Amino acid sequence: MTTFVEVILNQELGEPFRRDAMKKPVPVAGIERSDMRPQQLA
Repeated sequence: MTTFVEVILNQELGEPFRRDAMKKPVPVAGIERSDMRPQQLA
């Protein structure tokens, strides 16, 4: 059953996400480098 669901999701979501991944990153409004903090490793 899982495989069937994955196939459906890949057909529905796969192409737009892959196409978007090939585009150049764009700036996101309201986020600046100074807002970023190093992650705490668990």
